[in-house]
Amino acid sequence: MISQQREIIIDLAQSSDQESALIFRRPMKVEPDKVKDNGVHVTFYSPRRGTPPGLVSNHYRLPLVTIGLYQSIVALLKVVEYELSDRRIRVHFGRPISSWTDRAGIAVMSFKLMRLPRFFPRFRFVIIYLGKSDAHEPLPAG
Repeated sequence: MISQQREIIIDLAQSSDQESALIFRRPMKVEPDKVKDNGVHVTFYSPRRGTPPGLVSNHYRLPLVTIGLYQSIVALLKVVEYELSDRRIRVHFGRPISSWTDRAGIAVMSFKLMRLPRFFPRFRFVIIYLGKSDAHEPLPAG
């Protein structure tokens, strides 16, 4: 996982833009038309279910092996914060829309995610919900 984190840092550092996007996606949720050149997509997955397919070149899939999802997100954000201290980083989180079970299961995770801006004040956090009518619209720039 450390080598993949290094690749994420290199990919973000190579962007010519002053602001880079770190976009967290659930497995199977990366739409190629929403890919940004100045950012990376990150998917954490369970090795028991197998590695999800990489749909674009800047889509990194990181296995959840010893620590949980939230701790993995925080660990990656700490590495990005340390390595790219001169950059503005925008962190995107999607929201599950597939079922009420998924929505209920993510409640504790959402609570933890809402605290991340306090721990990483230099990053801009974007937590959005694109309804079915907006599902094919590009992500907002702001």
